[in-house]
Amino acid sequence: MPIIDFTNIIHKLQIKYQPENIETFNIISTGGGVAGIYTSGVFGYLYELIKNNKIKLGKIFGASSGALNASFFLVTIFLLDHPEYLHDYPINNNQAIDYIYRASNKHKDNIRVAIEYAKILSEIFPPNFYKFCNNKLYVFIHIMTWYGPKQIVVNKFYSNEHLINTIVASCSIPYITIPSLYTKYYCYETNKTFYAFDGVNPKLLTDVINKDDKNLCINLMNYYYPVYYRLFPVDDNFEHLYLRGLCDINKLLIHNIPSKVIYFKKSKDESKNKSIYKSSIYKLIFINIVIYSIPSIKKLIFNYSSTK
Repeated sequence: MPIIDFTNIIHKLQIKYQPENIETFNIISTGGGVAGIYTSGVFGYLYELIKNNKIKLGKIFGASSGALNASFFLVTIFLLDHPEYLHDYPINNNQAIDYIYRASNKHKDNIRVAIEYAKILSEIFPPNFYKFCNNKLYVFIHIMTWYGPKQIVVNKFYSNEHLINTIVASCSIPYITIPSLYTKYYCYETNKTFYAFDGVNPKLLTDVINKDDKNLCINLMNYYYPVYYRLFPVDDNFEHLYLRGLCDINKLLIHNIPSKVIYFKKSKDESKNKSIYKSSIYKLIFINIVIYSIPSIKKLIFNYSSTK
């Protein structure tokens, strides 16, 4: 798939951003399926700012495609500090889009796309990359308990494989990105294996950030995008989504114009997100029940009509 090289566009846009002080940015990145390419546009812009010492990266709180994009982003940041790996792992933001597109189109029904993500991440993660992500990347996933779904956050990783499994668990939407109702996830802290699925909405953990940091929220739940295209990518949509993210972060930083999708968030605003989180998880459960029931409904209708 031909992807536009956005490097020159980003370079020209970020030149205008001249902050008085170098501030630390924490990032809250929600899921959104293929619409997560919007987040790639934002990360591409932020990468140039970090590269040119205009901002510093704090913590990233990600779920689902937000966690996946964050991992690609952190690899590019890692390579800034470890140029010795550039020869073997020459990944940039444009390549990240190609990787996501390749995985999303590997299976046209998208049923095994999370498995493809795992293969790609194993190719691009440098040795001991997980150590760089410890206490920097906070991945949200859901595990099943006797009391229903429970959201947990993982920020300590024990190997690259564990980091990949955590991201895949956060991207696991039953019968959409995985061919089953749940994926198995081993939790090192409890030494137990849980049934896990999509992380839905991440939260800003105020106890691990500094009060003077800026908290950038990328909330794709507020992005109007057809459900079909969130699940099944189309070439033109990738470039459109990337450019939209690029333009929106530029407007926010240069002109101080936020949108419903990308904005700065105060720590005290976290309580307002509870209703959004609850509605999102209930919607996800409802959708999964419907999807899970479709084969049974079809079979029931077929059997009933065949008896007539």
